[in-house]
Amino acid sequence: LSALLWGGSLDASEFNLCDKESITRVAFKGIELVQPVTLLSGKRLQIEGEGSGELLFQLTPFRITSGKLSSTPGLIQYLDEAEMLPAIAREALQDLRFTTLNGDFSLREGNILAGSASIQGRSPLLNTPRPVNVNLQWESDIGKLLKLWQVGRELRESSSHNELGL
Repeated sequence: LSALLWGGSLDASEFNLCDKESITRVAFKGIELVQPVTLLSGKRLQIEGEGSGELLFQLTPFRITSGKLSSTPGLIQYLDEAEMLPAIAREALQDLRFTTLNGDFSLREGNILAGSASIQGRSPLLNTPRPVNVNLQWESDIGKLLKLWQVGRELRESSSHNELGL
């Protein structure tokens, strides 16, 4: 099974719908990171770069047992003024030109999306020749994220219809 997604491609290994415990491998290549990052973070984070990797999942019950991501060099711009991150991390991520971005993620019981990312690069805002290394970990209820994404999409569609006079 192959498909195009977010400017890249997906290739899935064969899977057996009758075998509830079988693990399916999906490889992805050249995914534009702006798409999934916008889905998960809204407008708080902008990113440029392409990601490749794989995820292993089980159909029944649905869970992602593991996922890995690596990226081409790119740019991260953290736009959220909220103090969710320490000041030094916010400053570094406001304009981080990364050379390396690697991540791991999984979907655990209770629809909890958990992940970590290791990012290396340089930030001109820090005014230092030293490289920047950022390690992030997060957990989020994917059901709530998807509901927020759906509401946001409906609001954007409603707004564009109103602008067009529909």
